[in-house]
Amino acid sequence: MVMKRLCVLMVTLSSMLLWSSYSFAADEPAVAAKKPNILIIWGDDIGQFNVSAYNQGVMGYRTPNIDSIAREGALFTDWYLAQHCDLVLTCEEQIFWKQLSQLLTEVATAPPQCFVHRDFHSCNLHQLDDGEVGIIDFQDAVAGPASYDLASWLWDRYIEWPRSDIEKWVEQARPCLAPQMAPDQWLRNCDFVGLQRNLKVVGIFARLHYRDGKAGYLDMLPQFAGYILDVVPRYQELKPYEPCLKRWLQACR
Repeated sequence: MVMKRLCVLMVTLSSMLLWSSYSFAADEPAVAAKKPNILIIWGDDIGQFNVSAYNQGVMGYRTPNIDSIAREGALFTDWYLAQHCDLVLTCEEQIFWKQLSQLLTEVATAPPQCFVHRDFHSCNLHQLDDGEVGIIDFQDAVAGPASYDLASWLWDRYIEWPRSDIEKWVEQARPCLAPQMAPDQWLRNCDFVGLQRNLKVVGIFARLHYRDGKAGYLDMLPQFAGYILDVVPRYQELKPYEPCLKRWLQACR
């Protein structure tokens, strides 16, 4: 029942973003009957270099939504690795990090996309008097991967769920959030988006300590390091990055 209510809540939030694009009124049949213009752009030979975060402006255009996700990776390198660990990456490590960031960015920007809360975890979810779920702290909501809020909830700051429960709930959410995806594809999407978010969280917590003087956040680093190191060995395409991530996250353990 809780999963059903949370899925409904996530779909409701997504609908708000789409519905806000139109102003249909019941007493204005001409407006209500007007169909939106839909433009489909087919691209050929689209690759990583087409993302402006990775081409230093060579292509002559910007991809701001994808860039914002790519920049989140800098929180991990700038605040956790450089500031907390006092670590300067070697050239090889920089290449590995860029490749991992590009892989996670590709997954996070692929369909399905929807309206996401971005901080959808237990602290921001409250049970109302009527038994429904209430949500707070949604001022940073944006368009993003449909799995993002689910990942935020399942890889939580305060509650560490068994992997068996995570996989069960991921599948329960699939018909609601990504019915077009096969179960294994949806699980991979959730794991990769969760990995991207958890790397970002480690960087944010380090920044909250060193920039804002909030030392308590460092106590949560081991939990998120555990999330990261649990997911990486599960996918062959992530295994090349496992040695670096293990070495970098030793300061968390």
